[in-house]
Amino acid sequence: RKLLVSAAGPALLFALLSWAFLGESPAHLESKGDLVGAEDVLDKMRRSNGQYHVDVSIELPRGNHSGAPTSKSPETAGGLQLQTICSGRLGMTTATLCFICFCYNLSVYGAFNAFPSLVPKLMTPIAGGSPVVALASGALLEIPCDLIGLWAGVCLPRKVVLYIYFAGIALSSALFAGGGSFSTWSSSALWLGYYGIKGFPQIGSISLYTFAAESYPVAARATGTAVVIGVGRIGAVLAPLVYQGLHDATGNHQAFFILVAALAAFSFGATWSWTLETYCGSTAAPEKVLEETNARLPFAASNPSHGATQGNGLC
Repeated sequence: RKLLVSAAGPALLFALLSWAFLGESPAHLESKGDLVGAEDVLDKMRRSNGQYHVDVSIELPRGNHSGAPTSKSPETAGGLQLQTICSGRLGMTTATLCFICFCYNLSVYGAFNAFPSLVPKLMTPIAGGSPVVALASGALLEIPCDLIGLWAGVCLPRKVVLYIYFAGIALSSALFAGGGSFSTWSSSALWLGYYGIKGFPQIGSISLYTFAAESYPVAARATGTAVVIGVGRIGAVLAPLVYQGLHDATGNHQAFFILVAALAAFSFGATWSWTLETYCGSTAAPEKVLEETNARLPFAASNPSHGATQGNGLC
């Protein structure tokens, strides 16, 4: 109970900070006809990033100089955005990103559920130590891997980092599934697999969610990212059930980690085949995708600078 109560503290802190400093979505304000409010938020973003030269004025469509709403109501605009990300060229991107995020969360939270029971049984007898120390060592490994992931998210192409993550988690899961005896090689495979399962998701997480956001034109980015993250959370919710179900059906832990390895291998191929790189100005929204978006979302059509994948230069 103390842990749950203390875990609510950061959420309360960030809620207060968000209330004080986080601006409303400019696209949402524009859809309500509050052009002044939308430009004010964009201006604050411009000044916060030191990009004073960027023009943040919102262009009205021809014949509309009244400041009235330039697009559909928020409800209708949301429906159009959902239709946009689920059809045409963006539809395959959305399906791929949803699958990847689902598998990512399934593997991470499945391992969270599995390790507290597996580590004392499988690894402590091999190491001759405490299960708490073994679990803590895996948790501590996540810290440098987070830093590596942060560096990779800034300096490396998104898909390259994801390929490293997919290959690493597939190999680590296979090693963990195959290890467990008291032979030297099998014991080493078990430990390598354990640390790989703890570390590689931290390396890939920043690039994964950045890639998800950058894969959509700005006018549909919020909806696209929300759908992808939402499907990922379904994977997190189902992870304990999937692990326990496979464990009950097979009588061992190997089945779940073999499944994770297979899903990671498929995610590698899906990312290679059905997504486009977005790093450092590369566009995941070719001209035909932007044309499809503009046809459905008046905000994108009336403000061309907001249709580009990388945004309007505020960053």
